[in-house]
Amino acid sequence: MTPAGMLKAKQCFEQAIERDRGFALAYDALGELHWYLGFIGVMPPRQASSTGVLAAMRALELDNTLAETHALLGWFRKELDYDWPEVHREMSRALELNPASPVVRYRYAKGWLLPHGRVHEAATEIEAALESDPLSMDMRHWLAIMLWLGREYDRAIEETRRLLELDPEYMPAHYGMTMYYRDKGLFDEAIAAGRRTVELFGGAPMALGCLGLVLALSGNTTEPRAMLEHLHHMALKAYVPPTSFAWIHLGLGEIEDAFTWMNRAIDVRDHVMTPIKTYPFLDPFRSDRRYLALLRKMNLDA
Repeated sequence: MTPAGMLKAKQCFEQAIERDRGFALAYDALGELHWYLGFIGVMPPRQASSTGVLAAMRALELDNTLAETHALLGWFRKELDYDWPEVHREMSRALELNPASPVVRYRYAKGWLLPHGRVHEAATEIEAALESDPLSMDMRHWLAIMLWLGREYDRAIEETRRLLELDPEYMPAHYGMTMYYRDKGLFDEAIAAGRRTVELFGGAPMALGCLGLVLALSGNTTEPRAMLEHLHHMALKAYVPPTSFAWIHLGLGEIEDAFTWMNRAIDVRDHVMTPIKTYPFLDPFRSDRRYLALLRKMNLDA
């Protein structure tokens, strides 16, 4: 789950397709990988999602009964268009085809329930999926995220500790701990986890934005401002998720700048905006006209 690891995985999936052009699940896997490449900012999200959609649609051309791929296509309809009726249609088709599939339940939780703020239901779906696939690192990580977004910080930390027991260098677990400890008010632990995330993530902007928010909230403003400058330099050469800027500005109390960057994040389809209804650090702004405008822009105001 690091940029280098994902790019190696991409090569493997492409080689699998070269060997068997009719291998539908390889196209599904390649499509999902592009979702993650957009999510962590290795590729601009619009580009990643557009490529991922083509892979998913090719999988369905080969086998239209692949429930998992219908759910994956729902993910992309969510990111590219904020077309929630279409997302619901694809998710419903996936559940109709294979309601017992752990992958379908997992993708349904992330793709439909999460954006609408139904995180407790999403956690239940992922827990059910984990009964069939208890060693899935990715699903357990997302279970912890749903628990965190549901304000169950202790349970989120407990699930993430289980991940770190399996793999102490699993980057998403350290990324998660940064957020869980932060919102529990344990800033020393959050900062330590955030620094480890930056190290494992190779200094990726997504990790810097998360750490910068924690540092700023803890009272350290010097490092976050240096991070902002560094991110601006990075953006001259490569894509940098706008949310990385937004979170740091938010931590520094620069609210207008934070909303400007969140607005840009929606424009470029930054995946990190999807849980906008549930982020704990956005709680003070739920009635703010600028926050409500973001919801309308994502068609989430209903």
